[in-house]
Amino acid sequence: RISIEPDYQVLEKLFTMWDRNSYGVDTLTFFAGISPLASIMDVNTKLQYAIEVYDYKKTGRVSRISLVRILQAINETSSYFGDKVLIPRQIVVIVDDLF
Repeated sequence: RISIEPDYQVLEKLFTMWDRNSYGVDTLTFFAGISPLASIMDVNTKLQYAIEVYDYKKTGRVSRISLVRILQAINETSSYFGDKVLIPRQIVVIVDDLF
């Protein structure tokens, strides 16, 4: 029998996972990290949503470090659900290739 956790419990566990030092979680990182859960849309749409969350000034751009943080947050969400994840170096290589 499969046990399904209520959404609020999943979000609490993700928040705790990101709050490594008990200093709180950066709001932008939290929303970017949960972007894969935000809809049933395709991966590109979910990634676009995460980038738009980080681009709160609506410049149409994100910095290299912001993109690394976005991908790390999404990666951590994926790890919580047992999905395959990238190692940190792979994320850096992907971002470097884009910039």
